[in-house]
Amino acid sequence: MPPGNHAPAIGFDTLPAPKEEQGLWDKVMVLSKISRIKLERAREFRKKGAYREAEEELREALEEQPDEPDLKLGLAILYLKQKRYPDAMALAEEVLLDFPSDSQALYVLGEVAFHENRFDAAIGYFKKGYQVDPRPFLKLRIAKTLSKMGKNEEALEVLENELLRDPRNIFYLKEKAVVLNRLGRAGEALAIYKELRELRPHDPFVRKEAIRLAGLEKMTQETIRELEVAINMPSYENDPQLRALLAQKLKEQGSLEAAAHHFLKAFELEPFNPYFVKQAGFCYYKMNNLDEAAMALAQALRLDPDDFYVTSTLDKIHTMRGSLEEYLALIEDILSQHPGKKRLMGKVRSLRKSLEKAQATRG
Repeated sequence: MPPGNHAPAIGFDTLPAPKEEQGLWDKVMVLSKISRIKLERAREFRKKGAYREAEEELREALEEQPDEPDLKLGLAILYLKQKRYPDAMALAEEVLLDFPSDSQALYVLGEVAFHENRFDAAIGYFKKGYQVDPRPFLKLRIAKTLSKMGKNEEALEVLENELLRDPRNIFYLKEKAVVLNRLGRAGEALAIYKELRELRPHDPFVRKEAIRLAGLEKMTQETIRELEVAINMPSYENDPQLRALLAQKLKEQGSLEAAAHHFLKAFELEPFNPYFVKQAGFCYYKMNNLDEAAMALAQALRLDPDDFYVTSTLDKIHTMRGSLEEYLALIEDILSQHPGKKRLMGKVRSLRKSLEKAQATRG
């Protein structure tokens, strides 16, 4: 059987939770009639939580077709669900000996690494699996792993990119809310949980988090009122940190326009601090005010040319605006002020290449 031509392994197209796994690898099966029947029985047993019976069916099928990767991977995923990680890993590695790029086997190894806290390895397996079979579920696993590693900003970027393509994806939204909460952006997380309560009214986790964060929001409102009083007092009106704290609380609440206003006020008071103008730019970006976002983030990049998050956001903004020439001019100008910055040099090369390709297409 050629690599990748596998039926959905047990657990991927049958389990009620998580549904993001369902249909992950819908391939054509090459199984005997008996193996097909036993695989279906194993799935039914798996749905009921009857792991021992499911394993018996799969093992009997493997006696007839010992080299069939679908059956091996079905058993591997069954082992994952039982936390039998060494057994799952052994079966996945057997499949990879014959099919080195098999996406299901890579997924299994990624899950084993994730549960053993080997997060760098897990990311590698999930990314390689995604290159072979670019399914959204693997992007979700990448985001979850990044968040586990404490790389919540990177996880958020992965999720937001996917939500641009699928804005009502329940699983992306749920994970984004979790990540936002870890970043201390409770107001934004609450807004997502409110949306999710409409999409999944009976989800107990969503209901619990919505209630919990609503309680925190009340406390945030009180803090905002106190800060608004403070910044209007003569002794605090020129305090950029207090102004930024108010902006952050407004941002957490989801009041992005007001937050951007106060971040920029803080920047006026401390014009060499890139954090303030960067946060204003991110607020504008979330409001889809791309022009204001581009201007604010350009200022932030001039002050801190090594900021990866600013650069990656500017990439998206200028691509959406169709203003790559303007972006190239900005990067070239910053590079002239900071010669030798390798990331900026690479960005100039990639932008020139993109512009040349676009020009050739038009020509």
